[in-house]
Amino acid sequence: MFGFVQLINKNTKEVLQQRIGSKEHLEYYSEKVWVVNDSQEIVFVNETSVAQPFKFMRPVPKDEVIHVFADLLETEMPKDNEETWIGKASDLEVMEFSGHDVAGDTWNAFTQKGEWVGTSEY
Repeated sequence: MFGFVQLINKNTKEVLQQRIGSKEHLEYYSEKVWVVNDSQEIVFVNETSVAQPFKFMRPVPKDEVIHVFADLLETEMPKDNEETWIGKASDLEVMEFSGHDVAGDTWNAFTQKGEWVGTSEY
């Protein structure tokens, strides 16, 4: 059964990283993907309140509004450029799994507040 493999902070339960997977993937992520320190653990959950679209540096709330800019490699959200795509993080994650290309080869993504959260170069 597929759900989500998460790297979490043991004390705060904050989700630090997340991938779609199954319980069988726990060992793989602990040995090959994430460096897990003593304050962290890898868990499997069936449901989650966060999304981590492809090439995002960290998870964001599923309902977080994301602004994607094509042909942009800046770490600050531009004021004068028009977005290629705007929508919820969960929608972006679903679109990627269906093979839909939102912005092409080069892009950056920002939250509504202008926080840089994803890039084609990650």
